[in-house]
Amino acid sequence: MAPYKLHTLYSLCLRTIVHNAEHWLPKEPHNKCGYHPSPFDNLPTGLAQDLLEAYERINGMPTLNKYWQEQARWRMFITCKIMKIIITEFMDKNTLLHIANSCHNLKHLELRNVEETLQYLKIISPCLSTLILLDLHMSTVSNVALKFISDHCVNLKILRLKSCYVTDKAVASLKRMNSLIEVDLSETEVTHSGLAQILKRNPQIQILHHLEVVKALNKMHHKLWKKSSNFHITSSLPRYQLRELGFNCNRETQSALPISVATCPFLERVSVEFDIRTASPTALTPLSALRHITELHVLCVSSFIGPVAGDGRNAGQSGDISSLPSTHSQTHIPVTVFEGSILPTIQVRGYQITALTLEGVSGVNLQILESSCPTLASLGLYYNTYVKVHLDRHCLMFPRLRRLAFGSGGGSGVDENCEDFTAAGLEMLLSGATSLEELSLSGSPLYSDSLFVRVFAANQFHNLRRLELEHCNVSQQVVEWFLGGNCNNNATDGCRISQCQSLSEVSVCGHWVHEQAAAALSFILKEKLDVRLEAYVYSFAKVKKRTVRFKQYVNFIG
Repeated sequence: MAPYKLHTLYSLCLRTIVHNAEHWLPKEPHNKCGYHPSPFDNLPTGLAQDLLEAYERINGMPTLNKYWQEQARWRMFITCKIMKIIITEFMDKNTLLHIANSCHNLKHLELRNVEETLQYLKIISPCLSTLILLDLHMSTVSNVALKFISDHCVNLKILRLKSCYVTDKAVASLKRMNSLIEVDLSETEVTHSGLAQILKRNPQIQILHHLEVVKALNKMHHKLWKKSSNFHITSSLPRYQLRELGFNCNRETQSALPISVATCPFLERVSVEFDIRTASPTALTPLSALRHITELHVLCVSSFIGPVAGDGRNAGQSGDISSLPSTHSQTHIPVTVFEGSILPTIQVRGYQITALTLEGVSGVNLQILESSCPTLASLGLYYNTYVKVHLDRHCLMFPRLRRLAFGSGGGSGVDENCEDFTAAGLEMLLSGATSLEELSLSGSPLYSDSLFVRVFAANQFHNLRRLELEHCNVSQQVVEWFLGGNCNNNATDGCRISQCQSLSEVSVCGHWVHEQAAAALSFILKEKLDVRLEAYVYSFAKVKKRTVRFKQYVNFIG
């Protein structure tokens, strides 16, 4: 039996058990403080977890508006084998006690939108000693709650506090947690002062998600850095274990980047929001000193609407070519972010970089990327401008590329040597990456039926399992073909059989969704394929009833 059919059969069995949950429900409610055995207690761990997730996927999480009987159905799927669970603000005390008495091997706990985190944690405290990951998304976390976590979660490795109400005073309680290796404090009230406390007291942390980590490192060590002669690294500088760094590069932070590189020599993944109006084009040059870097993601943004007064170099970086001088001499052409900040890193470390994302970058040279990054497995190119490529070679070869995300913006570069990506260039790029597993294309006029037919009919994409077509101007015939059907009558014979036999997930979004989705939905329902179809609600209204009726085959995402 084909793998996708086996997966569909397994999903059907899970749905059948969930829909017949009443068959196993006890007729009388059990004591609030007691533990009532579940008929699923003896199931294997993987199956028990899949059943719980299937119930939540079909019926949703128990909410305040649901009756006790519906809460009881959900509790029945919580057994001693469960390793991952989600708790919401609507959970009553009876349910929390059931979790505390049942889940003795809990590894992953998530609390969502909880006002008083400490109360929930105290009730389920018997489960905390085995936790590896604790996620308190959009919850209120006090210093007392974090102290409680520090005392009871003795094996905790990952603590996620994204979008939580947490302050510098609260994170001061996170000290001497020797097992902690990842903390997410993004979108919180914590400042660089609080981050400095965490790094000082937990030097073993490998991942600290926050945009002010660079500021924190600068605050801690800038005095010692200034004392070092000629900015050479001294042995007195500490060495942190951070493997990941994300920050905003602007006029204020660019001078602090060398300190971060010197104190965090084991960095592997770097993500940058580069302010092209205020930061120097060469601001990211220190990254070339990172010996272990494997991922680099750069997004160019502008924090100002108009050009910076009195700074002709930064005005040129904004993309406004009217502000550039008419001469093309080397002294007047501004250095682009690609030339000044990205090129030095890929020339020195490109052989070890496996993931690269460039967005809004001017003057990207794909031929240099090809030659400098031979092990590239993931490439993201969004709305950049590119150095003109001479089509004298068959294709751009990225032999190890497994993921390609591409978007074209129809823009122009800062000089006549730059251009937006062309349809011919995209065809070259795709033709040289036949080992792709994921392909995401964002809309541009250069996408057409003929382009898809030429690329996918002439090349075999045996490993492609996920395809995203966002705002791409392709017809329903092309979508049907990707799902295993036939192309239109004008297509070549080689296109009549899909070359993407492993494709299991298709996403089509945008203004052309209605036509594409109607045809794709019909094919999915006919063949009962395990394919997810994403579409916008307003574009999919005419077939909405069919979507609800056949919900078991299509996950409708608005």
